[in-house]
Amino acid sequence: MAETTKTRTWGEDTDFLKWVRLNKLLPSREGDTRISVQDVDVIFHAFQIVVDSIGSRDVQVTMDVEVKCYGGRPDYAQRNTLWGRNLFTGSKKVNGITIIHQGTYFLFLDKTDPVNSRKMQWGCFNDDKSIEEKNIDEKTLIELLKFERDPRTMRHHHLRRHHLTGEIAIQVWEPLGFPAIHRIRHSS
Repeated sequence: MAETTKTRTWGEDTDFLKWVRLNKLLPSREGDTRISVQDVDVIFHAFQIVVDSIGSRDVQVTMDVEVKCYGGRPDYAQRNTLWGRNLFTGSKKVNGITIIHQGTYFLFLDKTDPVNSRKMQWGCFNDDKSIEEKNIDEKTLIELLKFERDPRTMRHHHLRRHHLTGEIAIQVWEPLGFPAIHRIRHSS
């Protein structure tokens, strides 16, 4: 007989997740398909207009943040699932809007929120599935959540174009006395 998915370690499931975890047709340890159930704590999604020397562009940036309270750490199944999600980072342009997914990160708290916690750490995955943790303060957390800092390197950044290109058309009078359009391509 199939075993149900693992009981939730902390907190309470929604009614739907209770149903999933108790459903014997969704086994976690037997059969050809094994189901690992993880909830997603927080998805941050920012809408920005970025202006540079080429002009302005609409950018949307997202990241997943798994929040662990009271010194909690992800178990093997959760780490494995979130690491897999973290592999799908990058950007794509859709209908003139640049959409960037920056990956999956962790916020480790020794209590329940940034105000009542004495210790706060930001975690990001390494290639070997280990999690690199850095001590942060509330100000740094806010900068991370506003996408003012790179969530991996912690450096301040803005969403600049990495290969800035653009074309400018200018009218130039040719030596024979007629105007001509010259196109100047700018790239960095």
